[in-house]
Amino acid sequence: LDMVVAFSALLISVVSIFVAQQSNQSMERITRASAWPFIQIGSGNASDGGAAELNFSISNVGTGPARVYAYDVQVDGRPLPPGGHLLTRILQACCNAEFEAAIARTGGEIAAMGPEMSSPVAERFIAPNGEITSLRWPRSEENRALWTALDSARQGGRITTTVCYCSVFDECWIARSNSFPPQETNSCESPALQVGR
Repeated sequence: LDMVVAFSALLISVVSIFVAQQSNQSMERITRASAWPFIQIGSGNASDGGAAELNFSISNVGTGPARVYAYDVQVDGRPLPPGGHLLTRILQACCNAEFEAAIARTGGEIAAMGPEMSSPVAERFIAPNGEITSLRWPRSEENRALWTALDSARQGGRITTTVCYCSVFDECWIARSNSFPPQETNSCESPALQVGR
């Protein structure tokens, strides 16, 4: 009888430890799921009001905040050179002949492009359901040909975007506009991801 009681107590202890471990793992998964960011990359050629406007943005459709470390734009698979004006670098990489023609016609880069709005993306937090628009470029009569050339390059898949971001638990992913879903990575500190910072 003593042996049965001792064995029963030992069995109950082992089962209790197993149940506690499973519960702990489940709680950890739930906690991580409640703080899981998911970055989606988007682009379009119309504003919310329907006006002709090229825009490039990223949004966090996950349940937790995203720490964005790197935001890179590539044209024909090659990253843009670092620094400088984003729209100018994109136009020089994708549509330089049209860009030079527009500059010659209008007398300068600013006149050739017209008004545009840009915002840095790298090294920022994005809350759940938050969005950052890196570039907005409205079409006008002056920039119509250049605008159309860039939109054609965008729609043809020549312009792609890469974002490296992490959760509050330092789990990191690389999202690419031409592939889905984001891929896990150990870190966003790789030198290859510093180009667009």
